[in-house]
Amino acid sequence: MEPTSGGKRSAPTHFAGSGLRRALIAASGTLAMLASLLVSGFPGLAPAGASTTATVMTTPTSSTPDAYLRAVSCPVATFCVSVGNVYSSTSSGPLVQIWNGTSWATSSSVDSSSSTAPLSLAGVSCTSATFCMAVGNAGQDAFAETWNGTSWSASSVVAPGTGDTSAFSSLYGVSCATATFCIAVGDQGTYTSSAPAYSTLAETWNGTSWTVSSPPDTSEPQNSLASVSCVSATLCMAVGEGADYSTSPPAASVIVAEWNGSSWTSASAPSSGTYSALEAVSCPTSSFCTAVGSSSASGVLAETWNGTSWTVGSVPSFSGAGVFALSCPTSASCFAVGSEATGTPGSSTPTTGSFIMEWNGSSWSQVAAPDGGATGSGTTNQLDGVSCGSTTQCIAVGLSSEQCGSTTPGGGSLTVSIAPTVVSASAASLYNPVSPTRICDTRPSSISGLSDQCTGKTLGPAGTLEVQVTGQANVPSGAVGVVLNVTVTGPTANGFLTIWPAGVTQPVASNLNFVAGETIPNLVQVQLGSSGAIDVYNSAGSTDVIVDVEGYFRPASGSTSGDSYTPISPVRIADTRCGASSPPPFCANEHIPSQNAGLTMFGPGTPQAVTVAGLDGIPASGVGAVVLNVTVTGTTSGSYLTVWPAGQPRPTASNLNWRAGETIPNRVVVPVGTSDQVDIANYAGSANVIVDIGGYYSTATTGDQYVATSPVRLLDTRQSSSALGAGQSLTLQVAGTDGVPASGVEGAVFNVTVTGGTAGSFLTVYPGSSEPAVSDLNWTAAETIPNLVVVALSSSGAVTISNAAGSVNVIVDLEGWYQSPSSAAAARPQSVSAASAAPSRLSIPDPGSYQAHYLAGPSPAPLPHC
Repeated sequence: MEPTSGGKRSAPTHFAGSGLRRALIAASGTLAMLASLLVSGFPGLAPAGASTTATVMTTPTSSTPDAYLRAVSCPVATFCVSVGNVYSSTSSGPLVQIWNGTSWATSSSVDSSSSTAPLSLAGVSCTSATFCMAVGNAGQDAFAETWNGTSWSASSVVAPGTGDTSAFSSLYGVSCATATFCIAVGDQGTYTSSAPAYSTLAETWNGTSWTVSSPPDTSEPQNSLASVSCVSATLCMAVGEGADYSTSPPAASVIVAEWNGSSWTSASAPSSGTYSALEAVSCPTSSFCTAVGSSSASGVLAETWNGTSWTVGSVPSFSGAGVFALSCPTSASCFAVGSEATGTPGSSTPTTGSFIMEWNGSSWSQVAAPDGGATGSGTTNQLDGVSCGSTTQCIAVGLSSEQCGSTTPGGGSLTVSIAPTVVSASAASLYNPVSPTRICDTRPSSISGLSDQCTGKTLGPAGTLEVQVTGQANVPSGAVGVVLNVTVTGPTANGFLTIWPAGVTQPVASNLNFVAGETIPNLVQVQLGSSGAIDVYNSAGSTDVIVDVEGYFRPASGSTSGDSYTPISPVRIADTRCGASSPPPFCANEHIPSQNAGLTMFGPGTPQAVTVAGLDGIPASGVGAVVLNVTVTGTTSGSYLTVWPAGQPRPTASNLNWRAGETIPNRVVVPVGTSDQVDIANYAGSANVIVDIGGYYSTATTGDQYVATSPVRLLDTRQSSSALGAGQSLTLQVAGTDGVPASGVEGAVFNVTVTGGTAGSFLTVYPGSSEPAVSDLNWTAAETIPNLVVVALSSSGAVTISNAAGSVNVIVDLEGWYQSPSSAAAARPQSVSAASAAPSRLSIPDPGSYQAHYLAGPSPAPLPHC
């Protein structure tokens, strides 16, 4: 709770909007009317399915009544600073605590020499363990403190209205891109009326001094900025509200201001309902920001910025919750914290509990949030600040206090450690191909002609099937990953499959998308569970699933056999369209190797041999298997393609299925046969076949070793409304993000899905800036379709994704990566955040998030106990 008297604000009151919203659950009068708008009629939000956990941390003030932490900043996981206040019956003093990776300690070096007024700290941002900026107010004037790694010193903030007893200025949030660039935001105004007027305030730090700038206001009388996030000195986003608290109920609209390095401009951000305000903003990249707040129309309000515009996102409805702070370590992982009503809204003895929401790249869900030491009727537990020092740990702070009816209330400050779901990556491993072998077919044996572990186990809606892999098809125990060709057939509804290691939490990812009645495959490269099994989940309807093993990975350490991998920039090595008597014009740009120039359209039954080694950077000897992308087009009937080593019997397996007229690819990992060739055969009708090569496995000791993970979502352009347009490309950083080593990583394995395409097109995934004449994924307008992509990384550890025509949303799930043998030992084992990552991540400090607007007249009053 904010400083109040008898549960109500002391007059004169500064209704800095966020202070109002934090009082909703305990409010009366005008505040209660708004509270009823926000908390009535919404069902509870279900807990997250993932196993993200939150636990209370012990700090020096965990049991200090009226100790209140309002902000926290963690530039790294082993250093955090939290700030706030300790209120007594007669005065208020600042509170600063520092985390060293093991324990919290109170810092007693806050410099108050520049002011005789009580200090109140509301925001903090740290770029490192040797630089932090904390902001708030000293009495009724803006105030700032700088940390140099040893001690705090007062920073000379420009305090509008200083010396005027009717004027105030306050800073609530701060973000520092570097030690020589910070922006702090808040508001400034007067106390001369019961409905005071105030305007937005922003101040810029240049490493030496502060200057005041002028963010945009609305036409409403009360304008305030609550939070700011700076990606760099030339890009910051600040959020807040423009409100009129003289109306009943109050009305407000969001304020979003963008800093371009020299000035502020108003960003067009939608409001929701008659009352909407933004409490916090976090920008992990230059093309993605999320802001959260409250709305009379939807309860919790969430908006995202895609680098161009803001849009309102979908947040589940729930009862009596408010969010006050936000931190996004990546664009696909955010945590918002606040409080949730656990008693009767508007009662004289309100009770609230801590509240945590998690964004996983696709949706928001609630995480079970612990409360502090204060319990019973009238207790307030709430979280006011949050910061993620890594993708695997976030820290939230607030208070646990105000136990009504007790002369010695329990509780104190509240500090919570949030641990996002993590999965361990496998040991670095080598590849062993096997003759394609079917190990699972859920169709009845009367149809499949087989009897195996899956016979008769058709998957129903939301059904999961465990498939044992080790011990099947010559896959030994101890294998850590496997290459599978997975096919669905006879689905009764549109849906998707997710495949992941058995025994771990189902990830937010997909491997195969399908429509009712379709037969479609996709190659899957997946980590095995500790039992050597995988889980297969079907989202909707019922479908049969077929699983063929193509090869397996086992740890490089102690292995007696296995091949390392050498990725290359993708290149086209065969295209039957170019072997026609009148080839299309584009064939002049494809430069098909002479060994494959004579290939013609595939008719039914008769195989053709394709040379895959000894050309285009692939050695002529020592190659065990190649990674191909095989595409069919111009198909005259429904059929399937089989790819196998030349000189060996044709296996009873398929690699690619299609319908008449369809253009569709699939990744194929196939051993090299005699004469450096593989054989390809088409079952029925005619089809043009296109073959692109992206790398090879060999016995070379200098090749890369594979590290498998449970799928991790790296990119989903739907979340930021940033679909790829015609001819557009994006850069996706892989190395150095979400558990992937920063160096020594030379290739990656993704499942790439497109959806919502406005035209037929194709996607190309490649390293560097020079786009090759290949494709990785083809689709028709409105089709949702995936393909496995095994691709080399650029020298900076990134890939480029480009779209040929129309606009389309792109989803990328990481399955694993290839790293050089010299870096394999240092990188093992790895942990990867299941909440996943984002494109073009920047190494920036946490913005410090939104901090409360808690003023009750010129001087803070003590927290009441009821």
